[in-house]
Amino acid sequence: MVNKELVNRLINSLDSVLPVTQFTEEIKENIREAISSVLHDMDVVTREEFEAQQQVLQKTREKIDQLEAKLRQYSPD
Repeated sequence: MVNKELVNRLINSLDSVLPVTQFTEEIKENIREAISSVLHDMDVVTREEFEAQQQVLQKTREKIDQLEAKLRQYSPD
């Protein structure tokens, strides 16, 4: 999911640095849709989503390590 606040900040930044006096609301909406589309196509995630998945991955890794240790206890060498 695309972070709307990020898109709005990008538009405000563009508005302040481009030599256009001021973006009209129609132009801002077109830019907003274009940026949202590109970010969606890139499968960009928010920092919060990334960190949540990182925690899930860490817990999964720990469970796998525990299961491997149990298997080593019961497997003949």
